Amino acid sequence: MPTPSRPYQQSYICTKCGVEKPREEYYKRKNRKSGCTSECKSCFVERQMTRYRDNPDLINDQRAASKYGTTLEHIQQLRGDAQGICSCCGREGLHHHKRLVIDHSHDTGKVRGLICSRCNTILGLCGDNIGTLKNLIEYLEGE
Repeated sequence: MPTPSRPYQQSYICTKCGVEKPREEYYKRKNRKSGCTSECKSCFVERQMTRYRDNPDLINDQRAASKYGTTLEHIQQLRGDAQGICSCCGREGLHHHKRLVIDHSHDTGKVRGLICSRCNTILGLCGDNIGTLKNLIEYLEGE
């Protein structure tokens, strides 16, 4: 016979600010006995924002590594190897954004390298289509 589920508490004390708040003030966490986080939503957001403000490059690279299925070390190695120079145009990559962006294949998901935002936009508008890019080169050479 299945055991009846026990009811959750209606309020909890935040481990960060120490204030008792209703259950709705906490994020849900299925893996926790209580069913919610140990710190309230406002303390959680504050902690995350402070972490981002202190290390924006690290946070962005961690997010990118997860998104593209690679490691943080791989992304950091690419940044070190690039030395701020776009792999496509050879200029410093600080045109529009403050950093070089991670270029990847939309077909395979594989990271190709770091490029400036301009080159990334060009590749995106062409749909990474080599034929279109060759046609553009021929067009420019025909001037």
